[in-house]
Amino acid sequence: MFFTEKKLRQRIDELSQYRVRDWQYPAALSLCYDREGVNGVLPPGDNADWLACGPETQWREKDIYAWLRIDWHMPDNWQQHQVIGHFDFSLGRDRREFEALLFIDELPWSGLDQNHPWVVLPKERAGSTVRMYCRIWSGILEGKIRQHFEAFHVGNAIHTVRFGWRDEACDDLYYTALSAWQSVMALDENSADRAHLLHQTDLAFNIIDWRQPGDEAFYKSVHQAADQL
Repeated sequence: MFFTEKKLRQRIDELSQYRVRDWQYPAALSLCYDREGVNGVLPPGDNADWLACGPETQWREKDIYAWLRIDWHMPDNWQQHQVIGHFDFSLGRDRREFEALLFIDELPWSGLDQNHPWVVLPKERAGSTVRMYCRIWSGILEGKIRQHFEAFHVGNAIHTVRFGWRDEACDDLYYTALSAWQSVMALDENSADRAHLLHQTDLAFNIIDWRQPGDEAFYKSVHQAADQL
């Protein structure tokens, strides 16, 4: 029984990374620093001091804003899907936290942080180039202890900017299985409901073809497993 619980938790965690498909990356990224920090401003124009940047570009200056300009062409056939943007402006293990505001066509669209890095984008823009901006805040130190580790606690990096579309069946299977597993952990070990939930979830996950995760055969089996569960 313990082996089944552990195996399922590992499989559920592994399934999580396949909920969004066909990842794409922006054609162009540009960065512009804003040290004035005025509230409520819109993205700067093309004549601002934009600098070309790329993955792993980082800055470690305290309490400043940086504008990230993103140009990405949304594929024509994505109009039938829920389009997802994934953003991470952390410094990795040096600083997991980040705060940003996403603009689409120069209008505020969604807040971003380490707990909310995923955003649903307007699928009506399929077939066109979408211009986005992120206003990113570098953070500020507080407390005597953090004063000794300033370099590790402020700043940001262009860690992740990518776009894909949500596979509904895979997403549904992930959250249904996760809910079942969490219920199993909360129920008494001698509960009939516990045994039933564990057995049914295990049966569904046994349908999944893990030989080449991410290929069409894999997703076909995931859809079958979602129907089963």
